[in-house]
Amino acid sequence: MRLRDWLQGNLSYTLDLRDPGGREPIDYFLFERKAGHCEYFASAFAVMGRAVGLRTRSVNGFLGGEWNEFDDYITVRPATPAWTEVYFEGFGWLTFDATPSGRGRSTRPRRGRSSSPSCAAGSTPCGSSGTSGSSTTT
Repeated sequence: MRLRDWLQGNLSYTLDLRDPGGREPIDYFLFERKAGHCEYFASAFAVMGRAVGLRTRSVNGFLGGEWNEFDDYITVRPATPAWTEVYFEGFGWLTFDATPSGRGRSTRPRRGRSSSPSCAAGSTPCGSSGTSGSSTTT
């Protein structure tokens, strides 16, 4: 997708965050700083996609976890904490990760469409196939 390719080709990944001051964070990311972490890339992809008529949602998620046998709980760690999904009629929600590869990046979420009928209908937010996550849909 051209939008994803543009973001990956023109902006860079960094964990060195800077305060945008009074500016809108996504504007600062796109037009001034031109570097950010996965949440900036996912948000920019979702907003720019909506601007050209795509139905998008931003997703934050996690992969698996570790069972703590001493205290009976599961520790869940973020994988790629943020990505974007785009709804295509006849295919459902497809996953796009606009964050470029780089040092310090975790494993990307599995690509694929959601198998949940409620996701395809767009009636409720839900994660993509192979991942757990929360999403925001408009």
